[in-house]
Amino acid sequence: MNSKKRFFIFTIVLVSGVFSFAEVPDFLKRWKMNPGIVSQEIPFKRGAPRIQLFDEQTKDQKEFVMIKDLGRKENFCTMSSPGDPCFNKNEFFLFEAGGKGSRLKRFLGEGYEVNLWTLDALSLHQGQVSEVPWSGYYWPIYEGGIGNRYGDPQFPRSSSFKKNLNYYEKNYLKPLQPEKEILSRLSPAEKYDYLLNDDQWTLTQAAWSHGKYYLNAYGKVETWMGICHGWAPAAFMVPEPKKAFTLSLGAQRGELTLYPHDVKALISQLWAEAPMSYAFLGGRCNDKNPSMDESGRITSSACFDVNPMEWHLALTHLVGRNGQSFVLDATYDYEVWNQPIYSYKLSYFHPVSHQVGSLKESVISSSGYSQDIFKKYRSSEAKYLVGVISEIQYVTEEFPYQSELDHSALHRLVTVTYYYDLELNGNYDIIGGEWYQKAHPDMLWKPDRGAVLEIYGENHTSDWNGFFPIPQDLVQFAIQESSNKTPLTKILNELMKKNR
Repeated sequence: MNSKKRFFIFTIVLVSGVFSFAEVPDFLKRWKMNPGIVSQEIPFKRGAPRIQLFDEQTKDQKEFVMIKDLGRKENFCTMSSPGDPCFNKNEFFLFEAGGKGSRLKRFLGEGYEVNLWTLDALSLHQGQVSEVPWSGYYWPIYEGGIGNRYGDPQFPRSSSFKKNLNYYEKNYLKPLQPEKEILSRLSPAEKYDYLLNDDQWTLTQAAWSHGKYYLNAYGKVETWMGICHGWAPAAFMVPEPKKAFTLSLGAQRGELTLYPHDVKALISQLWAEAPMSYAFLGGRCNDKNPSMDESGRITSSACFDVNPMEWHLALTHLVGRNGQSFVLDATYDYEVWNQPIYSYKLSYFHPVSHQVGSLKESVISSSGYSQDIFKKYRSSEAKYLVGVISEIQYVTEEFPYQSELDHSALHRLVTVTYYYDLELNGNYDIIGGEWYQKAHPDMLWKPDRGAVLEIYGENHTSDWNGFFPIPQDLVQFAIQESSNKTPLTKILNELMKKNR
């Protein structure tokens, strides 16, 4: 990457300038007094209530760190070509062997800028995505995944998978009458099966079988298990389903109403299961208690997460310059897991006085900073330091509901602030940095540019024009893929057209 390259074209107009604080932020005051203690705090979040994925015991014992690592291994596959079967879901970090430059280039694209003065001159102090990611649900396995009959008032929605399963087995497999009211209460998976006239309810059975496996193998189904890894990228890669619509399936089969959350569920399921090429920044850490020094800074080489440099460039380039979202994951924060970014605001602070000010006022020489607690970790090329406050907003989940018209996800925003500094070389290019909090973003990810979501072999089937009956060869292929918990792109594309 040529650091002399500069970009001067960006897609949204941003307000220039930095934030003005009357005094040093309270966090920095406390951090300066006792960094080893204050850096361990979980960042305060304000905004929409969040769905808690982990119980108190799991949080106290920090088991969520191991759980997230397991979830990543099971759910992500990036090494296959689009549309090809995925056989190597445990190898999604292999590309990191290419080094930091390779990761940044893959994540940010060609011609990314690292000079802080240039970034500052382009007024990338704040930005938001061009379209708000839509709020969805993580469709937990203990509720039957997308087999959850959320519109049925009798569905128990118990924390016990077994209770939910018992209700499903007593009520879901009976022959259905084609009354519209009865059909509208079906789960998203059941509605998909009904569209296909699949009397074996293959997708629904597959959704519930996932929980059966964990129940038989481990005696319970954890409440954290779901498909947020499908919802989070789909929320900004796929247009939001906003309206309910009714399909006429013929005199014998009646009418079927699909609500926005039905379509969102099917889209999230597709993105959770279909092979896709992803780009990542940061690593994974499955150490519940990684070693730290007296400042609270993690020293374990196995737990080095996304660097402040990468975080800063992801915000300014993807969100600020391009108006694009990406997915945030913070292993050390059990309340956040796979959330799409909506906006950010940046301000600078002086690393010694911690006073908030302009870039010119906040940059210092690293050689003159004798009390730098991170000094032994600094790059040998670091000549200058500058502190940064990044306030971000991300979209969080919501429980599904039946409504004729979905509402904006703006009411589902959560705001959180991260503090860090950046290391600059003699040309003021960003070359690294240090976090002031342990609970910082540890991994960022997004679909690769130009990635195509396609099921292997789907392109050999007939197209569907949205009218019934659906071509038989497409139905047969769809049922085959339903057994793999994967709805078809061709089917969902037509449902999206009807939604619009």
